[in-house]
Amino acid sequence: MNWGAVFRFFSQKAFPIGVEITAKTVRMAQLGLFDGRVRLIAGGSWALPDGIEPYSGQWQRCTIDAVRSVYSAAPFKSKDVVTVMPCVDVFCKEIKKRLNPGQDAGLALDAEAKKLLPFVDNGAMVRHIVLNGNRGPAEEKDILILAAEKFKVECHLAIFEKARLNVKAISVWPVILVNSYVNFFGRRKADAEAAVMLLNASRDDCRVVICRGSGILFARMIPFGINSLNQSMGAEKLIAQIEACIRYFQNTDRTSTIERILLFANDGAGQELVQCVLAVAKKHTIAAHIGDVLRAVDNNDLFKRGIDARGAKDDWTTVFGLSLSVEKGFGLESLIWHR
Repeated sequence: MNWGAVFRFFSQKAFPIGVEITAKTVRMAQLGLFDGRVRLIAGGSWALPDGIEPYSGQWQRCTIDAVRSVYSAAPFKSKDVVTVMPCVDVFCKEIKKRLNPGQDAGLALDAEAKKLLPFVDNGAMVRHIVLNGNRGPAEEKDILILAAEKFKVECHLAIFEKARLNVKAISVWPVILVNSYVNFFGRRKADAEAAVMLLNASRDDCRVVICRGSGILFARMIPFGINSLNQSMGAEKLIAQIEACIRYFQNTDRTSTIERILLFANDGAGQELVQCVLAVAKKHTIAAHIGDVLRAVDNNDLFKRGIDARGAKDDWTTVFGLSLSVEKGFGLESLIWHR
């Protein structure tokens, strides 16, 4: 018996397929653990037709076809999926609340969330993240409420059902960014102890997370994205919003100092975005880095796996983080919407 081959077989593990569906794009990737290294198994993206109303019947049919096309064109190893609701469809609100010992935090926060939702509360899926869980039980905590309309969540689930894929969980964007960070750029002991600001910009928004290792200390979505940089004073507005996040964190968490800023981006990222981040880092004397998840995975030829990385403008941070969302060891299971 070839014991080396047997050992290699049992040292391999395929994670679920991460799938991100937006109004304009379907993006999918599956990662795996091979001999202790994270590798890309398969991936691909598909542009949806312009001018179609999201969640309409036509949009759903196009999305189902896109998911099927990407899946059949790349060597995916399973049908298990972890996905996420588009940020534009997720209500996010930070609140402050004192959680008393013995109190059911879930019930208390659900009741608080119902007062804030801009849509019918009995038609919503609600989750929360306690951002500064290291504070004492009697202290007021910062809590991020995340909610999505039930019919939109069910629409996404129906898309996967008709594409014959099995949804294991619906994750949330702060967890996704942390997953990508701790797996690709925060594996040293010093990284686990440092407070790091993570930035991930899309066309319409910029997601900000401050974490220490896998612990989420702060999370906020800025309503200015890459498209805003082409507008008058767009760069200045984005810089001001990122600085406001830094000031808020420094004023509310006196025990932590931001030591690094990590911008998730690839070779196709615009210089305007990079210059905005560098300007913030220089003003606040914080080290800044760019984290490209395509370069971080241990693969010599991404193209054969379904991803063309040459000058790519697609951001793979979300789908890579989704594929890693149910990996053990991060203590984030309670932040994932399970079916």
